[in-house]
Amino acid sequence: MRRPPLWSFVLVSSFVACASADHDSSAPGEWARDVPRGSERRVEEEGPPLAPVEAGRPSDRCFDEPAVVATEYVTSEVGDHIEKVFAIGSRLLFVHGKEVESMPESGGTASLALAPGYFGFADVVAAGDRVYWLGGGTIQWSSPLLSSPQLVTIYATGGIGLHVDERFVYYAAWLDKEHGYVARHERYHVGNAFPKILLDVPTTRWIGGTSNRLYLVPSADDGASSASAVYAATKPDLFDPTLVASWQNATPNGLVVDDAGVVVALQGDYGNEDQLIAFGSNGGAQTTLAKAASRSIRHLAADTVHAYWSERNGMIRRATRAGSTAETIARSRCRVTTIASVGTNVYVATSSDEKKTRQLWRLPKKAP
Repeated sequence: MRRPPLWSFVLVSSFVACASADHDSSAPGEWARDVPRGSERRVEEEGPPLAPVEAGRPSDRCFDEPAVVATEYVTSEVGDHIEKVFAIGSRLLFVHGKEVESMPESGGTASLALAPGYFGFADVVAAGDRVYWLGGGTIQWSSPLLSSPQLVTIYATGGIGLHVDERFVYYAAWLDKEHGYVARHERYHVGNAFPKILLDVPTTRWIGGTSNRLYLVPSADDGASSASAVYAATKPDLFDPTLVASWQNATPNGLVVDDAGVVVALQGDYGNEDQLIAFGSNGGAQTTLAKAASRSIRHLAADTVHAYWSERNGMIRRATRAGSTAETIARSRCRVTTIASVGTNVYVATSSDEKKTRQLWRLPKKAP
């Protein structure tokens, strides 16, 4: 296993090396081999029909027209809110708590799958006509209907992020606060085969990829300063990762990677502002799409033309990835828990812990 010296960038000047000499680079491989072959399997069940929300209930109106509630549910758990939304074909999938649900984008009956472990999902992603999830020591996939999940591989606990392309499933996992690794497994293989460990890396919360590159976003903070960076490595073996972008006193809070380039949401640390940054897939000039007070930019989504984000004050905003003036699409009167770009709409999940009501709203992308 390789530990590229360039990872040391994340340590810049002020904190302990994430790839320190006393770290045994063979540890991830040995650790993975010690995982028992038994694994918890996901249980699936049919969810109840999703009842339409009555228009005109002011207490539940997080947005004004033309926003439409796509789905609503009430939970007994204060912290159970919608964390991620994406689409596969005509199906809309959303993750909340230890569950992922799938429903027609036009509304209807939801299919439900339960997370394979106490802590729920580490990540859930769409790839072609499949949905893949990482959690409970397994990587599994299913159709968008969430029927008959199939095991891809098992891994040691500590999975963080997941990326799937046409050939392989890549995932990032942590070993401790500073050290982690990236591994891959054949996408279409089903069975208890171990993944191949590719890189020994600093703990990486965010990963993403294009058809030929994988992007990793490590960060570190010693309590006095912070640093973060984006690295890119060529698939499938991830040889010689290269530095694409870097920042001081900023922590990544969101990542979008596609053929149009990279968009990163940065949380400002130690008095710095939050920023939304866009740049090409090979790095180069960075375009600042937005700035806001620290801890203001909350959630990020993008299509090939625009980046969309939510702010702490409930504003849902957008700007072109080339750097146009930001404009407001809508403002939520409820707490926003995630956003997603799907076709011609932006989906915004909201929650009310007082009522324990969770809603998923559909907003047209065009600003009023």
